Amino acid sequence: MRRSLLILGMLLICVLTSGQTVSLSGYVKDASSGEAIIGALVYTSDLKTGVSTNEYGYYSLQAAPGRQTIKCSFTGYVIEEVELD
Repeated sequence: MRRSLLILGMLLICVLTSGQTVSLSGYVKDASSGEAIIGALVYTSDLKTGVSTNEYGYYSLQAAPGRQTIKCSFTGYVIEEVELD
């Protein structure tokens, strides 16, 4: 049985003034239990950039402004994909 990931805080996007980058941050949790997923990979397939979640399931990713496809994966879970403008 495959489990689903829940990506929280994807809409917490802040434009940083220096360097014209966008900070994407949030939490990755198990969709049914709400438990934080430690070590989940959150990445942009467009820019080939990614980070792992910390011990609280938190991530922070720097990306260029504009449309981005954000993916989240972890062993045993279905890969989640979110498109942001």
